[in-house]
Amino acid sequence: MTSRRWGEQTPVPGNQHDRSQNTDNRQADRSQNQDDRSQDIDNRQDDRQDFARDQQDDRQEFYDDNSWGWGHGYGHGYGGALMAGIVLGAAVASLPSNHTTVYVSGAPYYYSGGVYYQQAPSGSGYQVVQAPAGADVQQLPDQTINVNVEGDTYQYSNGAYYKEKPPEQKDGKPSYEVVKPPEGATVQQIPKDAKKEKIGGDDYLVYGETYYKPFYSGSSVVYMVVAKPDGATG
Repeated sequence: MTSRRWGEQTPVPGNQHDRSQNTDNRQADRSQNQDDRSQDIDNRQDDRQDFARDQQDDRQEFYDDNSWGWGHGYGHGYGGALMAGIVLGAAVASLPSNHTTVYVSGAPYYYSGGVYYQQAPSGSGYQVVQAPAGADVQQLPDQTINVNVEGDTYQYSNGAYYKEKPPEQKDGKPSYEVVKPPEGATVQQIPKDAKKEKIGGDDYLVYGETYYKPFYSGSSVVYMVVAKPDGATG
């Protein structure tokens, strides 16, 4: 018979096995957590790479849609609804129902939502024309931007420049007069149907009778109204 000293504990079968099993479980949990963290890192890295590729694709698509194709990447396009409009010379069978009639030097023009029409030379239907200087309208297009030139402020939309006129009556509303595009006016977008023209080695965009000179402002391209250059064909 084996004797046992005072205070000595008798080993309990199974305790050592349980402790070993618990250790193994903790190690397995740590290993799984490490694997999960590694997978999360990989997933985030994949997401960042996918996002970067998407951005690059978007930039390339924008360039493809808006570049002149002259090798310098200038773009001229509509800015959402801001530059919405029908191209100059477009023919329509009838006028919009909400049009108003304005007169410039006795000639009638028909105005609706920033677009101006005249009767077609054939007498049948109407055609889109450039906003005529001197036209006086009661309501601006839905979206315009402010353009400052030598201290004067103009409202700009779709190639047209408006100057606010004070109301004729004390409690009346102001009206807006179409003015000749002021030289030096600089905008970020011009109508999409502006024509490309190279004059004396310089690049211009021509919208109706207005000449724009594109140049870089930081990383963006802007367009400045300039005088009709010598040698212009228009």
